Amino acid sequence: MGVICNGLAGAIQFSLSDDVAIKGLLPFTINAGLFANRNHFSALLFVSIPFVVYYGLFRGHLLSGALGLVALLVLLLAAGSRAGTLIGLAITVISVVFLSTRSRVSGFGIVAIFIGLSIYTMGAWTTLDAREVDPAFGRAEFARTTIDGIKDNLVTGIGFGNFQKGYQIYEKEGMIYRFYVNHAHNDYLEIVFEGGIVAAFLIAFYLLLLTSAFVRNRREPLQRAAFLSVFFLLVHSLVDYPLRTMALAMTFAFMNAIIFHKGFADRSAKKANMVEVEHNGGKLLVPVEATS
Repeated sequence: MGVICNGLAGAIQFSLSDDVAIKGLLPFTINAGLFANRNHFSALLFVSIPFVVYYGLFRGHLLSGALGLVALLVLLLAAGSRAGTLIGLAITVISVVFLSTRSRVSGFGIVAIFIGLSIYTMGAWTTLDAREVDPAFGRAEFARTTIDGIKDNLVTGIGFGNFQKGYQIYEKEGMIYRFYVNHAHNDYLEIVFEGGIVAAFLIAFYLLLLTSAFVRNRREPLQRAAFLSVFFLLVHSLVDYPLRTMALAMTFAFMNAIIFHKGFADRSAKKANMVEVEHNGGKLLVPVEATS
């Protein structure tokens, strides 16, 4: 349902005018709409891809799953986000390879999906070729300036919420324009800049917990799908700040709940100790001890 709602939100967004904005109320223009930032909107789309692949491969709905995947990829191309286009391609390929190993779908279905991905790759290349990847005033410069600030404030940080003012202290004179830098476009650097070494430790601790949870639950396909979505959101955070958008923060929290949920392992263990038996013309699952 979440994937369907995301798709409907995207369709409504693209049915509106390109210039959906509130002008004149404040000194700056307020972009209005369901998702004003194309990069974060693309992130909300590509995190749905592993679940669509899971739906097609493990629930036996290959056709509807393939149609949903096509719709998501078309929306990603239409959104025009470079990071979203690249990550959408990567997450689709890895989801198909990663989740198809234990699925019930034949090899022909996998081949058809890869043919569709080849077509998408051509569209993605056209999008990337049309624009400069990183101009002089871009993410690489943001990262260098933020790292300079981290070196001087590693112990305590500058305090959460102070990035804009703290960044301006270390900003080069030649990089000061009418537009100002509101985020580092690398959430890890920004969090460490604001929170210091404690924040860096908490990030590392979370990544360690995430890795251990994946190793422990790697056989459960739904948890693997959730892990892929979380992983690529974390990758996207290297070049943007998607988790500062409420919709993505809520999605991120829900997917972590799936990853760290222990009920899947308990259910699998219970099934391993159950056996199917005939009873009154039907079939029942009973403990192995009850059949001896």
